[in-house]
Parts: sequence; structure tokens; C-alpha cells
Amino acid sequence: MPAPDLNALESVPVKRTIALVNNFIINTSRFINNFSDLCEDKLSDCSRNIQRLEIVMSILEAKLNSIPELATMPAQAPAQAQVASAPPPPEVPAPPPPPSIQIQAPSSSSLPPPPPPPPVPVDMAGSPLPSPSPSPIPGADLLPPMPEEPKPPSLADDPRYAIYFKMIKMGVPMPSVIQKMSLEGVDPAMLLASIPNA
Repeated sequence: MPAPDLNALESVPVKRTIALVNNFIINTSRFINNFSDLCEDKLSDCSRNIQRLEIVMSILEAKLNSIPELATMPAQAPAQAQVASAPPPPEVPAPPPPPSIQIQAPSSSSLPPPPPPPPVPVDMAGSPLPSPSPSPIPGADLLPPMPEEPKPPSLADDPRYAIYFKMIKMGVPMPSVIQKMSLEGVDPAMLLASIPNA
């Protein structure tokens, strides 16, 4: 098939060419605007996440710097480069060592010699006799121990009255406590007798 002669073809009208070029420019500009808007949203999200991460890291560093035990520990990993916007943490000085106390032994010439030990009684075979335990009162070990006087039970320990004592402790007015006791069939005179201010 022979190639067509382009000079013989009719030319495209200028208005149609301008319309096609304008349509291409409009579609391309819409695409670029949408793309730049989407990129801007993604970048702002990334920026917000980075700022949040920097804030969390600053808080974590401040909490770690407030622990004095961590300041004295040797570093186990190489130190990370600090963020340029955050100031370096203050150095925590190590506590001073306790003062050493030196105790000097007194000279033997200034102290008197210790008293000799008491003689140990021995029996006929030469073995030591057991020493009797000293007693402040002669014959005290023969007496039975004195029983302790039992304390009378207090009304506050009684489970029937415990709720009413708790109500008084919580600040419930006394007439309300007495009314509740009367409704439940408990004698309020016992409670009133055990409370000095009532």
C-alpha cells in the first residue's frame, strides 16, 4: 500500500487544536493539583507522627534521667546522637563516698586489766558442776504463774453493733443511728451507754 500524500490532506482547524491543547492542560493541572494535595496530606501526617515521637522520646529521657541508679551504670551500647532540638540532659553527680572512720585501739597502759573469771565448782571426780540459775525471789520458781486478768469484751467488737459504730464513725447523726437500731430490733441504750459523748 502506498503512503498517503500528507500535502493532499485537509488541515485540522485551529480552534479544534486549541481546544485539544486546552483540554490536555486542564486535565494535567487537575492531576498535578490532586497529586500535590495528596502528597501534602501524607507529609503533614508524617510530620505530626515525628513530632509525637520526639515528645514521647523527650518524656522518656526525662524519666530515665530522674532515676539516679541509671546515671551510675556503665553504658552497654554506643550512645545515640541526640536530637538537635532537645537540650542535653543535666549531669547527675555521684554521691560522695561515706567518710572513713578509723578506730584506734587504746594503749594497754591506759586500761586496767580485766577481772579474773569466777572459780568453777567441781565435784570429787574433777568435772565441773552445773551452775544454779539465779532467782530474784527464793522459791519463785515453785509458784504457779499468775493468770492475766481477761479484758471485758467491748461493745465495738460485737458483730451486732459493729455496723452502728461504723455509721457513727462515718458521721451519721446519732438520731438516725438510733432509728435504724430500733427498726432492726437492737437496743439503742447499749450503744448510748458505751459512747461517752452521747
